[in-house]
Amino acid sequence: MSRSILLRIPLELREEIIKYVLYSPRPSPDGPSYPHNRVRLFDVGFDSLLSLLSHRLGHEKPVEWTIPAGQALLLVNRQIAAETRAILTRYPLTYQLDIMMVQERYLWPTWLSVPVLSNRIEELKVTFRTFGSALSPRQHQHMFSSSPTGMFDYRLYTNDPPRLVLCFLSVIERIFLRGVPFPSPARLSNTSQGWDANTIDSLLIVEDEILPGEDSEALMECIRARRALTQMIPDKEVIIGTLVLDIQSPTAWQGQRTPEPEVGFAEWKSYSYHFSYQALSPLASADFSEGSLITDIPVARPEWLASMISSEITALLSMNYQSIFCNDIIFERIGRIQVKVDGMVFTELNLDEMLANLQFTGGWFPRDAEVDSVDKRRWQFFGWKERTKRFRMKRDLPVVDAGDSLELSESRLL
Repeated sequence: MSRSILLRIPLELREEIIKYVLYSPRPSPDGPSYPHNRVRLFDVGFDSLLSLLSHRLGHEKPVEWTIPAGQALLLVNRQIAAETRAILTRYPLTYQLDIMMVQERYLWPTWLSVPVLSNRIEELKVTFRTFGSALSPRQHQHMFSSSPTGMFDYRLYTNDPPRLVLCFLSVIERIFLRGVPFPSPARLSNTSQGWDANTIDSLLIVEDEILPGEDSEALMECIRARRALTQMIPDKEVIIGTLVLDIQSPTAWQGQRTPEPEVGFAEWKSYSYHFSYQALSPLASADFSEGSLITDIPVARPEWLASMISSEITALLSMNYQSIFCNDIIFERIGRIQVKVDGMVFTELNLDEMLANLQFTGGWFPRDAEVDSVDKRRWQFFGWKERTKRFRMKRDLPVVDAGDSLELSESRLL
C-alpha cells in the first residue's frame, strides 16, 4: 500500500491498520527445530547472574526481529509518524516473549512482539513451553533441584535456587540491563582500545560454545576482554510494570507427554525417576548428544513449574538466598509478577507489598559487603530498603509505606 493511498483512507481505518502493524505478534516457533539459528550472548557484566548462565540461553540470531514493528511507521512521513506516536501514547506498551525449555537444560527466548524500543515496558508477556527431556538423570536433577546434587553442581557451596529459575531470571535480567537489541560491535569499536568490530562480535555473540582450555592464558584473556567490553555498554535501566509468565501445557510435539496422575513433582524430579525411564528409552540410548531430543520420557506438568518458579521467586525476594545478587534489581525494576498456567492466574506477587513487609534477619548481607556486626547490617538493610522504595517511586512503580523511617533512624543510633 503506497503512502498516498494510506493517507486517503479514513483516519479510523488508518489507525486500525497502524495498530495491527504495531501489536500483531509473530507466531511462536513450532519447536526447537533450528539450533543453528541460536547464539549465546556475553554482553552483561561478570558481576551479574547472567554471566554464570550465558551458555544455557540460546538467543535468536539478530536478523528481522531486532527491528521494532513501529520503526517503519515512524519513518514513513510526518503524518503517519504523528499518528503512530499518538497510538503508542494511548495504549500500554506490551512486549511478548516466547521461551522454550529445550532438553530440560537450555532456554531459547524468541521475541514475538516489540512495537517500539523503550526503557519502560508496561507489560511483558512471557509464554513458557517445554520441549524434550534431559539427556541424563543428573542433568534432569540439576535443573529442578533446589539444593546441590553432586560435586559438579556449581551450587555446592551456595544453596541457590534451581537452575531453571536462575536461567529464567537471567533472561529477565538481560532485559533490565540491555533491553531487546543485540550488542552493537560497530558502535563499541569506536570507543574500545585495540578491538575492531569483528573481534568484538566474536567475543560477545558466540554461535558455538567453544572456549579455550580451563585455566589457560587464552581463556583468561577472553574473560578479561569480555569484562572490559561489558563495562562500556551502558545500563538501559529498563522498567517492567507487570511481568506475566504463562506456563503452558506441553503439546504432543513428537509424542512427548506428562507423567501419570499418581506421580508427584518430588518423585518426578528425582534422579531415580529419570534413570528408570532412560533405561527403557530408545531415543536416549540411541543418540546421547547435545543435539538430540528425548521425547519419550515424561516432562513436567505446567502447574509444577508454576508452583516451583513462584515459590522460588518469593523466597528470593524474601532474602532467603544470601548468595543471589539479582533480588535488588527485581525490586527496583518490576511492579508486580503474575504467574499463569494455560492463561489462568496461578499466583500474583505484588512487589510493593513484599518490599514493605520485608524484615531484617540476622543472615542478611548487603551486596559486596564484608561480614559486619548484626547492628551495622541492620542499619544497612533499612537504608537499602528506603533507597529501593525511592527508586520505585522515581520510576512510577507502586509503593507501600511501611513506616521504616523510624526503624532506620533507630538503627543509625545503634
